[in-house]
Amino acid sequence: MFLAERSYRQHVTLVDGCDLGNQGGILLGFSEWLALRGDLRSVGPHWSHLVLQVASQELGRTIDPHAGEEDERLAIDALFDLLREFLTEASTGRDRVRIISRYALREREMSRNFPPGLTASDVSLLVNCMNETLEALEDWEFSTRVGADKAQVKAMMDRLRWMAQGDA
Repeated sequence: MFLAERSYRQHVTLVDGCDLGNQGGILLGFSEWLALRGDLRSVGPHWSHLVLQVASQELGRTIDPHAGEEDERLAIDALFDLLREFLTEASTGRDRVRIISRYALREREMSRNFPPGLTASDVSLLVNCMNETLEALEDWEFSTRVGADKAQVKAMMDRLRWMAQGDA
């Protein structure tokens, strides 16, 4: 392979060109795979930025290809290592669909506005606890012990149920 300059940007351009020449088939699912691999919040940035984020996580330090030769080499190596791993794991169309579906499901879960680490089943458990509290405490003691009246708690339970069901 001949590149006029051995830079991360040139290698990214080469990979993008190969992908374009194959109607986008080479990199289909690559951004999603990177986001899953690095537990990144979004595939919004170009995949080349995601490569740097994942590689930085794995090395435990930021990789900036503009910072010097060593980081440039690390970025290029990471690009081809991650690309090779992706192409091995996603060698068929079915593999790509599985990756994109996994990513979409994760995004759906994350978009429910749960605090980080809180899942739909956690929210369901919380709703069940709130319901038990509603039934266990007498009206006269409820707001003193809970800090809200029963109507407020019931309204919160409805909002939480809605979030947990994914009807948002």
